[in-house]
Amino acid sequence: MKIMGFYNSTILVIEDSKAVRIMLSQYIKKIGFSKIIESETGEEGIRKFNELVEIEITPIVFVGYHLPDMSAAEIIPNILSKMPITKIILETSKDRHEESVRSLFSLGISHYMPKPLRFENMKEVIRTIKEEFELDETLGVETESDRIKEHLKAVHRTSITRISQNCGLSTKQVLTYLQKLKSKGDVMQMNSIREILCSNCNSVNTSTIFSCPKCASSNFSETRLIEHYDCGSVHPDIMFKDDICPQCQKEIKALGVDYRIMSNLFICKDCTERFPNPDIDMNCIKCGNKFTFFDGKWIDSPTFMWMKEPLESENTDEEITNQEIMNTISNSNQMV
Repeated sequence: MKIMGFYNSTILVIEDSKAVRIMLSQYIKKIGFSKIIESETGEEGIRKFNELVEIEITPIVFVGYHLPDMSAAEIIPNILSKMPITKIILETSKDRHEESVRSLFSLGISHYMPKPLRFENMKEVIRTIKEEFELDETLGVETESDRIKEHLKAVHRTSITRISQNCGLSTKQVLTYLQKLKSKGDVMQMNSIREILCSNCNSVNTSTIFSCPKCASSNFSETRLIEHYDCGSVHPDIMFKDDICPQCQKEIKALGVDYRIMSNLFICKDCTERFPNPDIDMNCIKCGNKFTFFDGKWIDSPTFMWMKEPLESENTDEEITNQEIMNTISNSNQMV
């Protein structure tokens, strides 16, 4: 993509909210772009992206965090597997330091734009992308060291295995560059962590799937159980509208006097099953393989933290650690 035609670039917006699509399109046009393609589902967005790539057009992609049919974690690998240099901007109301958002940076998103959308944020993101294209035009393909640095800047803390797989380098190459960065004070080595790999392709980019034990649906919600002492009923808290007991119609006032909060409960929206803990499985984002937590391959991987910029969040892990998932399973087994 030549810089002289940067504002002739095609913009692909993958977003299910019509209001957000309209606002994004208005902002994009105001900045100077005119070629805008919209998709309201992940499947449609991927199809349109592939059609553009087939005619040698690499669009700048705006993608919502969660669409009705797919999540950003599913859409991003599909796009980058087709065209790795694609600039992808995630727009979400989630904080950029939340683990779920950090994991998307590790998958390859380029930029983050918070909701509610602001024109100034849009201008800043586009300005940065333009500078990146200008730099690419001047220097050509980025070096291995640059790829590692950019990856670390995005996630702040990550493992050698993740850097190796996401930057397309061997672990030996990664370690060599990291040692150089460490000697300059750019990174600091942390403790090793246990990571789970896909049982099929050995990819470390996996996601956890929580599902209903009865119908395997992921469409469930969490609620708390409340016991009303006066009539002895036990119901989910969502049924106590305006603090009125759904059974005896009396008002619950004081916690510990009128009622008590019991353990959390999950309710499946598809089959209405109620259960104390969901089933836990793993999904490989790279190859789509689904496997149980216990069937995955495990490795010990050293971690490194980027030190040149102040961290805005104390929790700097790239994503929920596998140990935390194991603790979840352990707690689930104890509660069942």
